[in-house]
Amino acid sequence: MTTVDRRAVQEMLEGIYTPELYSERAIDAAIKALANLPSSNAQAVAWQPIETAPRDRTEVIVGWNDGGVDHGHWSGEGWTDDDRGDWPHGPEWWMPLPPLPTGDAKEA
Repeated sequence: MTTVDRRAVQEMLEGIYTPELYSERAIDAAIKALANLPSSNAQAVAWQPIETAPRDRTEVIVGWNDGGVDHGHWSGEGWTDDDRGDWPHGPEWWMPLPPLPTGDAKEA
């Protein structure tokens, strides 16, 4: 299990969202998700500028400065989730999808 600094997670969220768009519950959920990652992956799961995102149709989590979050990939012409076509205003942020949990979902 990875140790996650609560203040670092809060600062990360503050850098992306206004305080009205996240809560203590969101901070707790982010800490729990990060803490359960193997330590080698902990740094990889953080919001990054969209310019650094993969452009090979890899599915990622995308975010906008207004607080919107979705999943999507680069289509070759723009960012899309394939449900609505390319987004006219592409995302500003991305992060990799976390690995699926292991074990029985009923035990989580």
